Amino acid sequence: MARWRDSFWDTLSVLVYGAILLIKTYFVKFSFVGNVPLHRSFWLGTLGATLVLTALLLLFKPRWRYHLFLGINLVVSLILVADVVYARYFNDVTSVALLRQAKLAAGVQDSVLALIKPRDLAYFFDLLVLIPATLWVRRRRSYTHQFGLSLVSKIALSCICLLVGNSLIQASIASLQERQPGLIRAFWDKQVIAQNIGNLNFHAIDVWRYAKKQVASTRLSQEEQAAMKAWFVAQTKAANTNNYQNAMQGKNLIMVQLEAFQSFVLNL
Repeated sequence: MARWRDSFWDTLSVLVYGAILLIKTYFVKFSFVGNVPLHRSFWLGTLGATLVLTALLLLFKPRWRYHLFLGINLVVSLILVADVVYARYFNDVTSVALLRQAKLAAGVQDSVLALIKPRDLAYFFDLLVLIPATLWVRRRRSYTHQFGLSLVSKIALSCICLLVGNSLIQASIASLQERQPGLIRAFWDKQVIAQNIGNLNFHAIDVWRYAKKQVASTRLSQEEQAAMKAWFVAQTKAANTNNYQNAMQGKNLIMVQLEAFQSFVLNL
């Protein structure tokens, strides 16, 4: 009886963890497009990504699984909040390359904080409420978790979740490629990709592309660097001897530089 009881709680914990991640990744949809219906590929891709994460959780013992879930949950929450905040201003999705430039935002941190809304705390709601409640329940339980799922059962369930999740992700990607051929390969419209295959799948592809690019990239040789420096020196000398040199000397010159103006400023 104890074995069945522990197996039940073991399985239930995995289902709860997976459900929390699924709800959270579905919730990001309302931050991006409001109540506009999304293509079914978004739902398939998001469900598939959640099943893949659930497959990973299944392989661990309950105590380690719980700590791993906290880590995955926190990372997923931070990624989704970063996407939402970034989309509010740039109408786009974050990427690894952009995150590497996050230190540049230190000078405009007040503007960044202004983009964060109180409802963004919903992404951490489970960490603030559900997780402490789970800890309280675990302490109140009168029996010791001794058995749980067997290793064979864990591996079998993990493989099933992994296969089903991967199939859903592939179906989601195939659907997008059929409707917009070459979009994922070109990666030129990140928000459209995220809205069609899910944010987690988008970031997984983005990390893979970035890692692949870093591995394939090579440093310029000393000769190539010297040639580039010589080219810039030559261009600078040529610029100082053009027909516009000193053309405005002795006159009042007003220069206006515009960058990233929004449409209402230009009365469009």
